Amino acid sequence: MKNILTSLIIFLAILSPVLAVGQVDIISLPSITANPGDTATFEINVANTAAGTTIPTVSFASSNLAGSKGTITAPGITSITNLISGTPQVRQFTLNVPFTYAGTYTATLTASEAGNTANKDTMAYELTVNSVNSLDVLTVSETTA
Repeated sequence: MKNILTSLIIFLAILSPVLAVGQVDIISLPSITANPGDTATFEINVANTAAGTTIPTVSFASSNLAGSKGTITAPGITSITNLISGTPQVRQFTLNVPFTYAGTYTATLTASEAGNTANKDTMAYELTVNSVNSLDVLTVSETTA
């Protein structure tokens, strides 16, 4: 019995570093206001909140941005590698703002550990598209026919 117990303790000691899994946490993702035709730059701040762990790869996925008058296609976002606990990383992504109706467009961003999609965090973010003049009259001519 003593040998079985000793073997079990040694097995668990060897296995415990493998079981150490970090926890993905989106710390912040500020909303942006932009004009049609602009490039909006968003900044995600992501942390691993499990002490003494490293997450090899954190992948990002965004839903389309939905507003009351339409949708804007979701941007692609590059992954983060080696997210060490206690050392948050920042990832920027850009969105080309289409010529669309003014208003607020909302989406959900999901950050998840590659290969372990149960380890994830989600956060809503917004893009506010400003109203711009679509016709500017630069000169007026007062001629009659």
